[in-house]
Amino acid sequence: MDRHTWMYEIGRATFEFIDSLDEFITIAETDQLEKENTIISCPCKKCKNARWYTDSTDIKNHLIAHGFMRGYTCWSFHGESLADLNPSVSDNDTDNEEDSNNSNNNVNFDDMFDDLDMEDNVADKNEDKDLHQSKVCGTSRYKCGKPTDNVDSDVSENGPPAKLFWYLPIIPRLKRLFANEKDAKLLRWHAEDRKNDGKMRHVADSLQRKNIDKDFGEFGDEIRNIRFGLSSDGINPFGDLSSHHSTWPVLLCIYNLQPWLCIKRKYIMMSLLIQGPKQPGNDIDVYLQPLVVDMMELWSTGIHVYDAYKKEYFQLWAMLFCTINDFPAYGNLSGYSTKGKKACPICEENTHSIWLTNCKKPAFMGHQRALAENHPYRKKLDLFDGTIEDKKLPPPLDGETTLSKVANINVVLEKKGFGPPKGLLLNIPGKTKDGIKLRRDMELMNIRPELQPKDIDGSSTKFLPPTCYTMSKVVKTKFCQCLHGIKVPSGYSANIRNLVSIKDLKLLGMKSHDCHVIDPDVLDEYQRDIILTLYELEMYFPPSFFDVMVHLVSHIVGEIKACGPVFLRYMYPFKRYMGILKGYVRNHNRPKGSIVEGYASEEVIEFCTNYMDGFKSVGIPQSRHEGRLSGQGTLGHKTGYSNVADYQEAHFNVLQHTTSIDPYIQEHMSLLRQQNRKKSAKWLANQHKKTFQNG
Repeated sequence: MDRHTWMYEIGRATFEFIDSLDEFITIAETDQLEKENTIISCPCKKCKNARWYTDSTDIKNHLIAHGFMRGYTCWSFHGESLADLNPSVSDNDTDNEEDSNNSNNNVNFDDMFDDLDMEDNVADKNEDKDLHQSKVCGTSRYKCGKPTDNVDSDVSENGPPAKLFWYLPIIPRLKRLFANEKDAKLLRWHAEDRKNDGKMRHVADSLQRKNIDKDFGEFGDEIRNIRFGLSSDGINPFGDLSSHHSTWPVLLCIYNLQPWLCIKRKYIMMSLLIQGPKQPGNDIDVYLQPLVVDMMELWSTGIHVYDAYKKEYFQLWAMLFCTINDFPAYGNLSGYSTKGKKACPICEENTHSIWLTNCKKPAFMGHQRALAENHPYRKKLDLFDGTIEDKKLPPPLDGETTLSKVANINVVLEKKGFGPPKGLLLNIPGKTKDGIKLRRDMELMNIRPELQPKDIDGSSTKFLPPTCYTMSKVVKTKFCQCLHGIKVPSGYSANIRNLVSIKDLKLLGMKSHDCHVIDPDVLDEYQRDIILTLYELEMYFPPSFFDVMVHLVSHIVGEIKACGPVFLRYMYPFKRYMGILKGYVRNHNRPKGSIVEGYASEEVIEFCTNYMDGFKSVGIPQSRHEGRLSGQGTLGHKTGYSNVADYQEAHFNVLQHTTSIDPYIQEHMSLLRQQNRKKSAKWLANQHKKTFQNG
């Protein structure tokens, strides 16, 4: 009986299965003695070689109860390798006998990625559970809602509309990351090769990282343990600008790596893809369940992993260091309402906001609370709301207090909002925040009487006095021309020239940029400057300008102190990566399947190229600045040939000096001599040059 048959086809209560199982246990125990291990991994469907036991009887009982994990016909965790197996014995885990006989000529990705199987993590179709799954190319596809027989149906029979999502397990991919010697060495960088001079360049320099290593000493002592960053946002897989379709990938980056590698395509792992057309919203926690299960295992028990760099097995743990989102997605993932008068998740109930009656929106002001108690701005009655500000800024909540507040929370989810923020300085039509409603709110607040609406004789129209920041067309033109002509060092910021429209006199898609090296000693000074700047803006800009996004600037220094430089926690690299995911779509009828297939294919290719010399990584593009420091020019440099004749000459010379082509050269010359016996050697050589490439 071949191995696949007794492992997967016959009953586990038969004598044949028990006898063969005893042989497996003997091989496993022999491997344990040879490697001088005290534990053996269990390959049952539940443990999947991720749990280890000292007693082989426990493993035997697991295998009888649950059976072997899918595709484990090569017992690689118990002393075997593919080279040890006879091709006739090692099959491709398929019922097709012809495919099994041809296994020498085809790469068996089921064996290579046997751990990418989640079939036992969800319920069978006949059980009334919350999740339904079908296998898709080494990933797992789930459906939320009551299970149905048709996995492609969007509506369940007795429940609300269902939504498909794909889960790509992270545990086997971490194992394969450490199985590569180069990657295993890179994952040690944060502890062994990071420059430690007191400056902040990486999340490893942050206070939160140091506190984690201190409070969880066993986790911090093993430098190979993984610190993840999680990012998610919606994309339109069809590539257009329509917002009617939103598919959500959930991405993980690894903070063990160098700063420039953390956010590179190769080391960003897509763990989930949640199908549109609607965004998951506050239900995203349902779709995150498979990832949460894996993360809990990585934190609580860890997994047994082979380190190819150190040539040893070790127990790997992992944790989620931070999440990276825009503000609406942050609200979905955290469960905190980021809308309304208490929208700031740092200030919470201490958020200082006022309601603008006419604009029908909250304004987040009162930043003078962070100033010194004797600061003169606290007594400027006419600049804010006519009152002296005597309150102090409350201290931020610590982790234990925050946890106690949410431990038994009962969340009622609902949607309400106030629309996106709009422009102000350039007074762009349809986007300005200044208007009659705002001026009336300022009148109710009894501030800035010089800006209150004025009556026009004989007309019902109100005159709005110009503000100090109102710009004429001439001034706008000069302002835009100034930005259009700015030149900055390479890599310092985006090309601002491309973000300025001289014709329309407005800015397009401008992003902020973060410093990559931070001196912690100056952060408190920066915080004072930020608060002072915000309050001085309150003196001149209208209350409607101060939405929650402006207020959050006051917390950015505290965030940097806790988590490190912002550029490693920006959404920008993940937005770029999501653009790559959209490029995988080839079938617009199945966009999500196309993304999963394209992503999985690229990951397999990256895995293979790690073991092949001379191949460049797809996920780590070559920098366009490479070579500049050594004097090699790149701007405007193009490689080409002056004419077709030069190209053909170069091509011919390459062929003539290629050893493998030499037999064909000799054959071609012999044929020319036979057909042209009266021609000279010079003529034959010229004819050979003209006709050899075409033959």
